[in-house]
Amino acid sequence: MEIVTIRVPLPDRYLSPNARVHWAKKAKAAKRAKEEGFFEAKLAGVTERTHSWTSATMQAIFTHAVRRVRDADNHLAMLKNVIDGVTAAGLMVNDSGISPLPVKFEVGPDEGVTLIFARTA
Repeated sequence: MEIVTIRVPLPDRYLSPNARVHWAKKAKAAKRAKEEGFFEAKLAGVTERTHSWTSATMQAIFTHAVRRVRDADNHLAMLKNVIDGVTAAGLMVNDSGISPLPVKFEVGPDEGVTLIFARTA
Protein backbone atom coordinates (compact mmCIF):
# COMPACT_ATOMS: atom_id res chain seq x y z
CA MET A 1 0.00 0.00 0.00
CA GLU A 2 1.39 3.37 -1.01
CA ILE A 3 1.05 6.23 1.47
CA VAL A 4 1.73 9.95 1.05
CA THR A 5 1.70 12.25 4.09
CA ILE A 6 1.68 16.03 3.87
CA ARG A 7 1.37 18.77 6.49
CA VAL A 8 -0.27 22.13 5.81
CA PRO A 9 -1.19 25.10 8.02
CA LEU A 10 -4.71 25.29 9.41
CA PRO A 11 -7.12 26.52 6.72
CA ASP A 12 -8.12 30.16 6.85
CA ARG A 13 -11.38 30.77 8.74
CA TYR A 14 -12.74 32.40 5.57
CA LEU A 15 -12.93 28.92 4.00
CA SER A 16 -15.44 27.66 6.57
CA PRO A 17 -18.89 26.94 5.11
CA ASN A 18 -20.27 29.04 7.98
CA ALA A 19 -18.13 32.08 7.13
CA ARG A 20 -19.93 35.17 5.89
CA VAL A 21 -17.15 36.98 4.12
CA HIS A 22 -16.61 39.07 0.99
CA TRP A 23 -16.04 36.89 -2.07
CA ALA A 24 -12.60 38.43 -2.76
CA LYS A 25 -11.28 37.54 0.70
CA LYS A 26 -12.58 33.99 0.32
CA ALA A 27 -11.05 33.68 -3.16
CA LYS A 28 -7.66 34.87 -1.88
CA ALA A 29 -7.77 32.36 0.99
CA ALA A 30 -8.83 29.57 -1.41
CA LYS A 31 -5.96 30.32 -3.79
CA ARG A 32 -3.45 30.31 -0.93
CA ALA A 33 -4.80 26.98 0.39
CA LYS A 34 -4.59 25.39 -3.07
CA GLU A 35 -0.99 26.58 -3.48
CA GLU A 36 -0.06 25.22 -0.04
CA GLY A 37 -1.52 21.82 -0.94
CA PHE A 38 0.29 21.82 -4.28
CA PHE A 39 3.71 22.75 -2.92
CA GLU A 40 3.53 20.47 0.12
CA ALA A 41 2.61 17.56 -2.16
CA LYS A 42 5.57 18.36 -4.42
CA LEU A 43 7.86 18.49 -1.36
CA ALA A 44 6.56 15.04 -0.41
CA GLY A 45 7.77 13.76 -3.79
CA VAL A 46 4.45 13.66 -5.64
CA THR A 47 4.67 13.74 -9.43
CA GLU A 48 2.22 12.80 -12.17
CA ARG A 49 4.73 10.26 -13.45
CA THR A 50 5.06 8.37 -10.16
CA HIS A 51 1.54 8.77 -8.81
CA SER A 52 -1.73 9.68 -10.63
CA TRP A 53 -3.78 7.37 -8.43
CA THR A 54 -7.40 6.68 -9.32
CA SER A 55 -8.62 6.09 -5.77
CA ALA A 56 -7.36 6.72 -2.27
CA THR A 57 -8.49 7.24 1.30
CA MET A 58 -7.63 10.45 3.10
CA GLN A 59 -7.23 10.86 6.84
CA ALA A 60 -7.21 14.47 8.08
CA ILE A 61 -5.72 15.11 11.52
CA PHE A 62 -6.22 18.68 12.75
CA THR A 63 -3.92 19.93 15.50
CA HIS A 64 -5.19 22.94 17.44
CA ALA A 65 -3.59 24.74 20.37
CA VAL A 66 -6.84 24.84 22.37
CA ARG A 67 -9.12 21.94 23.25
CA ARG A 68 -12.72 22.67 22.32
CA VAL A 69 -15.58 21.00 20.53
CA ARG A 70 -15.04 21.28 16.76
CA ASP A 71 -17.29 20.57 13.79
CA ALA A 72 -15.72 17.76 11.79
CA ASP A 73 -17.87 18.37 8.69
CA ASN A 74 -16.87 22.03 8.47
CA HIS A 75 -13.21 21.21 8.98
CA LEU A 76 -13.34 18.67 6.16
CA ALA A 77 -15.06 21.20 3.87
CA MET A 78 -12.34 23.76 4.64
CA LEU A 79 -9.81 21.35 3.06
CA LYS A 80 -11.41 21.39 -0.40
CA ASN A 81 -8.86 23.79 -1.89
CA VAL A 82 -5.93 21.97 -0.27
CA ILE A 83 -7.17 18.71 -1.81
CA ASP A 84 -7.49 20.46 -5.19
CA GLY A 85 -3.84 21.53 -4.88
CA VAL A 86 -2.70 18.02 -4.02
CA THR A 87 -4.63 16.72 -7.03
CA ALA A 88 -3.08 19.38 -9.28
CA ALA A 89 0.37 18.27 -8.06
CA GLY A 90 -0.32 14.86 -9.60
CA LEU A 91 -1.28 12.62 -6.67
CA MET A 92 -4.72 11.82 -8.06
CA VAL A 93 -6.14 11.68 -11.57
CA ASN A 94 -9.29 13.32 -10.20
CA ASP A 95 -10.21 14.30 -6.65
CA SER A 96 -13.53 12.43 -6.94
CA GLY A 97 -11.53 9.27 -6.19
CA ILE A 98 -10.72 10.43 -2.66
CA SER A 99 -12.69 8.78 0.14
CA PRO A 100 -12.29 10.82 3.34
CA LEU A 101 -12.03 8.96 6.61
CA PRO A 102 -13.48 10.52 9.79
CA VAL A 103 -11.65 13.68 10.82
CA LYS A 104 -9.46 13.47 13.93
CA PHE A 105 -8.59 16.31 16.29
CA GLU A 106 -5.50 16.66 18.47
CA VAL A 107 -4.24 19.32 20.86
CA GLY A 108 -0.66 20.51 20.55
CA PRO A 109 1.57 23.53 20.14
CA ASP A 110 2.27 22.91 16.43
CA GLU A 111 -1.04 23.87 14.80
CA GLY A 112 -1.75 22.50 11.34
CA VAL A 113 -3.33 19.68 9.39
CA THR A 114 -1.70 16.35 8.59
CA LEU A 115 -3.19 14.67 5.53
CA ILE A 116 -2.50 10.98 5.03
CA PHE A 117 -3.38 9.63 1.59
CA ALA A 118 -3.38 5.85 1.11
CA ARG A 119 -3.78 4.34 -2.35
CA THR A 120 -6.68 1.89 -2.57
CA ALA A 121 -6.49 0.71 -6.17
